[in-house]
Amino acid sequence: MTNSVNLKGNVVADAEFRVFPDGGAIATFRLATSDSWRDKKTCEQRTSTEYHNIVLRGKRAESHAGHIRKGTTIRITGGKLKTRKYQDNSGADRFVYEVSCEPFTEFDFIKTQKELGIQSGGTQPVRNQPTAQSNPSVQPAQQWNGQNNQHWAGNQSQPNNQNWNQSVGQ
Repeated sequence: MTNSVNLKGNVVADAEFRVFPDGGAIATFRLATSDSWRDKKTCEQRTSTEYHNIVLRGKRAESHAGHIRKGTTIRITGGKLKTRKYQDNSGADRFVYEVSCEPFTEFDFIKTQKELGIQSGGTQPVRNQPTAQSNPSVQPAQQWNGQNNQHWAGNQSQPNNQNWNQSVGQ
């Protein structure tokens, strides 16, 4: 059995970014996703919107937080659904459900064709990863060193074949 979440939606509000005393970082935001269907009885188009809490940690939080703005379309592939329990001020147990973007979760910013300057409708995925020029806190991706499973760190969510081939000298 697997715990894998795939979402594509629009950011509801700018990401909230926090750094902890131990140096850890976290970015949180809400993603709105919609489903549409035709009502069988009335033949009217219906839409339902769900809101998801998204969590990024560590280097990914540092590099992406400044680029996650209200209205941005984001695709998440392979996130993990997590449950947190806490007690509110009255002592009642509360549960929070979050999608955690683990180190190898695919995380893409999606640009609409309008944003790309194309007249027809639709969207096109763009690996719009932040760079050191656009965000000075971004460090270049580290290459796999053969010693551990930390193949990629920094702003790369998962190596693609082109980047992998370049990193191993092919």
